[in-house]
Amino acid sequence: MTAASGCLQQDSGKPASTTGGSATPSSSAVTNNTTASPTPSTTAPTNTTAPTNTTAPPSGNNTTAVGEFGTVYFNDNDSSGKWTLSNTYILHAGDPVPDSSPNSNHLTAKRWSATETDKKSGQKSWTSQDPAAKGYHDNEFNQMRINVDLRKATTAFWSFAYKGDAEANGWEGLYWDVSTNGGTSWEALGSQASKTDNYVKDWKSMHVDLTKYVGKNVLIRFVFKSDISCSTDTDLPDDAEACGAHKSYSGFWIDDIMVTEK
Repeated sequence: MTAASGCLQQDSGKPASTTGGSATPSSSAVTNNTTASPTPSTTAPTNTTAPTNTTAPPSGNNTTAVGEFGTVYFNDNDSSGKWTLSNTYILHAGDPVPDSSPNSNHLTAKRWSATETDKKSGQKSWTSQDPAAKGYHDNEFNQMRINVDLRKATTAFWSFAYKGDAEANGWEGLYWDVSTNGGTSWEALGSQASKTDNYVKDWKSMHVDLTKYVGKNVLIRFVFKSDISCSTDTDLPDDAEACGAHKSYSGFWIDDIMVTEK
């Protein structure tokens, strides 16, 4: 067979001498019979290229997320959280001072309360509605607030769902705010207080970015506001003429409240 590169080769010197009748071995002994075995090639095979599906996992909290929402910082999806509830009568310029009779709507205005009458999921939701009036009263500032610890968070989102209605005047409606100083001041994050259409028939889901507040303890709150007139069960004398038959507003419901990593 044909010798491969690197195998033994024959010497090309002259034939052995015959002097004296005896053959004298050639002094040109084969010198390359100790040639080292071929050295294996160290060139890497071309098929060792890394597969394209080894892309690094997404950076950030997505690499350690637990479940659909990641870390859950606050969860009140069944309206059982220990919120601070309060309601304040708002005295606008020109408003009559409310009397102290048992039937004064201003003094008996209801706070946010848990209800089974309407909910998106679970057993209950929160409502700003006064069940007795099946609506709300004039000049309410009805709030519910709670602390959420974001000191160990790197991202945070406030999600909830709401439905309901109020007078469409740009003031009356539902607001959601955040505070970083214990409630001394509040930053408005959004509202349902339209001037043209303030009716939300079906549950509407919200996802509010709180990432700018991570590293802090914060308060979040919902506020329901109403103005001087046209509530569901008003006691101001000029309302009947001003509002006519348009006093069937119900207030709002909130459900599935969570603050999560994503």
